[in-house]
Amino acid sequence: MNNPLFPDLPRPWVFAHRGFSARRPENTLSAFEAAKDGGADGVELDIQLCSTGELVVFHDWTVDRMTGASGTVSEMSWRELSKLSVVGEERIPLLTDVFDRLGRDLYYDIEIKTREREPTGIEQALGSMIQSRGLADRILVSSFNPMPLREFRRMHPEIPTSVIYSRSSDVPWILRGGFGRYIAGTDAIKPDHKLVGAFSMLRNRLTRTPVIPWTIDDPDEARRLIALRCDGLITNEPALIAEAIREPKPALSGV
Repeated sequence: MNNPLFPDLPRPWVFAHRGFSARRPENTLSAFEAAKDGGADGVELDIQLCSTGELVVFHDWTVDRMTGASGTVSEMSWRELSKLSVVGEERIPLLTDVFDRLGRDLYYDIEIKTREREPTGIEQALGSMIQSRGLADRILVSSFNPMPLREFRRMHPEIPTSVIYSRSSDVPWILRGGFGRYIAGTDAIKPDHKLVGAFSMLRNRLTRTPVIPWTIDDPDEARRLIALRCDGLITNEPALIAEAIREPKPALSGV
């Protein structure tokens, strides 16, 4: 554990949740570019394997909510997915598209979306792509599911990982308190912001575990979390939250 996480990036970090999703359609190239322009340090995004093996940037298991079409992402080919429009004229991107567009301009929190307990190939595909692009120092790989994280860490121990958790009924009860970090041996944790308090942060500071809660769009809540010494925040409103938690630059004397 304790891989250095973004050692060259000053804390606190601001990551745009699925891009600047308060202003642009989530997980699209325009949302990621807006996050960059809005002052985010990085973007949080979701990846899945489609049926033909490409790494698709998409959150939901099905395309229904975002495209108006019907189908399960993992059962559709890239040819099928590439024809769909997301909330108007936006398109579903591949992870290669995101890296091509943004390169080293931003940092990345890449969430693996899979329900499977056994390796699916997404771990190898993601690790190989990160290494081929020379982006290992700019990436955190995360998931609610500790099993792909454990496999990814086995294959690529040099790339930091983080378990995500909340009290949601969608999360298996044994994982709701962050126990997945011990299964996967992750370097960081990403709790629902409502689970972050003084006691939990004391424990994390003692173990030197970076803490990056989600999803915070309220400036007062952002300031509370930073006062507790969270390392970064994930937000739909990166410009607003960055302004709330970053110290203003001192005025130039004599101006």
